[in-house]
Amino acid sequence: MKLNISERDLKLLLFVLILALVGGGWWGSKKIKTTNEQTKLQVAELEKRYTDLKSKDDDRAYYTEQTTKNADVYKGIMDRYSGGLDQEHIIMSLKIGEEKSGAWIKSGTLAGISSLYTFGEITSSDPNRVGQTVYVSDYVGVNSVLNLNFESTYTELKDLVSYINDHEDKSKISNMTLTYNDSEDKLTGSMQLVTYGILGSDREYKDILLKDPHIGTDNIFESSTFIPSTTDGDYADFIKTNYDLFLTLHHENKDSSSVAIGTMSDITGTNTLSVSSNTTEKVTLIIMGKEGEYKFAYRLGNETVPADKYQLGMDYLVGDSLDMVIVSSPRVGDDDYSGVELSIANDSDLTLNYTVVNDDPERPRFTIGTVTGKVQEY
Repeated sequence: MKLNISERDLKLLLFVLILALVGGGWWGSKKIKTTNEQTKLQVAELEKRYTDLKSKDDDRAYYTEQTTKNADVYKGIMDRYSGGLDQEHIIMSLKIGEEKSGAWIKSGTLAGISSLYTFGEITSSDPNRVGQTVYVSDYVGVNSVLNLNFESTYTELKDLVSYINDHEDKSKISNMTLTYNDSEDKLTGSMQLVTYGILGSDREYKDILLKDPHIGTDNIFESSTFIPSTTDGDYADFIKTNYDLFLTLHHENKDSSSVAIGTMSDITGTNTLSVSSNTTEKVTLIIMGKEGEYKFAYRLGNETVPADKYQLGMDYLVGDSLDMVIVSSPRVGDDDYSGVELSIANDSDLTLNYTVVNDDPERPRFTIGTVTGKVQEY
């Protein structure tokens, strides 16, 4: 079939084709222009980000140093707060405060634990990270309020306040009332003490550790620790329950220390030294002071109390007499060699009275070493 196109139709077709080419070129030009503008904006944004990142990279060492410093500051702040609060730890803390200051906390009311602040999700303040979570925590800030009644001298009260302010766990004295008794030179008063803690799944909270506590008996006339003896004398019996220092000796086993030395008032075991061995350990006891102000220092193996400046000793409140009980135990076999040689340097104006209880009659665990100063055995 032969198709004939008139000259008029040919011109019309050519016109439409030219119009299509012009329109397509205009549309393509506009599209390219729009794409170019978008590309320029992206390039500008990337150049801006590059400049910002380049500036930060130039200061990388500074940011790293500051991050480390801030992390140390953060850890220091968090370490000021206990990992938990319970009445056992609070009571032990108050007991240590009494020992260090000499003040007498006559009574106290312990409240429950209250929640103060809940740590949560924190979003970034960086314009490039708006809305992004940068900090997530399950920490909860808590406190407990204690109302205490006490009696002390002025110096003892200052020491008690210093102990509270400098204690490793955060506490605050909210208010205090005082009354001075001129005839006794004593202060009586009350204070409201607030203790703080931060709880969390990764916050360490250690259990209270009591080293070698003396266990009582259901029968006051019979005890597995103290065997009644008429040869010890009345004062030896007094020492058994009213001692200032103790030294315990047992055979070596996995359940208890073979040797332990400490003070009666150290119920938390903070200043108790202990070791488990099947040999004769060397123990040195130093006593210093006069006229009511006394210091103790002792060494067991490579450990000392106090840990630093051992020769200076630690303060200790002594009553009318200075007494030490040494609780031993019979040997459990021919291979039981555990024992102690105790050397004493008493440079105080008091006599150290000591008694030895339950030692093996044939192979004593306790032997006395070098002794200087006034020491009396009962």
